[in-house]
Amino acid sequence: MGEKEHSIRVRTQPRLTDFSYILTKRNLQLLQKYCLRKKFYRIVDLGCGYKPFQKILEWEEYIGVDVSPETSDADYFIDLNTNPIPLEKECADLVILSEVLEHLYRPLHALQEAARICKKEGLVFITTPFIFPEHGSPYDFYRYTANFYQKSLPEVGLKILEIQYSTSIFSAPLISFNLVLELLPFFPRILKAPLFFLTNSVILAVEVAAKLIAILLKKHPKINKIYSTFPFSIALVATKPK
Repeated sequence: MGEKEHSIRVRTQPRLTDFSYILTKRNLQLLQKYCLRKKFYRIVDLGCGYKPFQKILEWEEYIGVDVSPETSDADYFIDLNTNPIPLEKECADLVILSEVLEHLYRPLHALQEAARICKKEGLVFITTPFIFPEHGSPYDFYRYTANFYQKSLPEVGLKILEIQYSTSIFSAPLISFNLVLELLPFFPRILKAPLFFLTNSVILAVEVAAKLIAILLKKHPKINKIYSTFPFSIALVATKPK
């Protein structure tokens, strides 16, 4: 499997043998909740890379925007920090910003442009890492909290429908183990896959327990801290009100 095919596969068909399985799985669950059974006329994917979501969503027109043709199948190549997206106002049913905002030194410009091209009652899907190693150096600038989105998205005209944390405080240490293992340059790749499988299997069980605890203690004033205290990534869906 080539680099392009592998990049698409890990973003849309995560396996228990992937170090990022639970992070990707949670993002996909939120995307599927709002988008899987809906056919969009036009999807605009900002920072699209190899357009992984093109294969799992229904669309009439899928437009990718990115910065470089070397690592992307984009239709338009622009700097999302400064340039306007070359599309008309309110033309997109769904705008995707997945794992891209952390690589922009002027993220508010990209959010403003996403809001501009999103149709009224259209959707904006955003994912960003939070507790995660530096990557894409030297273009890794920020980590975002839910507070950032709750403040910034209304200012650009978007209303948040749902924010989702990828991990609980119980699963976070296990995912930390996966990340450390993935980053070890001298550890054989052939040994990583079975270890990831074991860790991810435990994570799934732990997350079931975390959900049960959240249900049992749903009225406890500190229950939200189970998920919000130690997230590895954040995903959200927003809309542009009428």
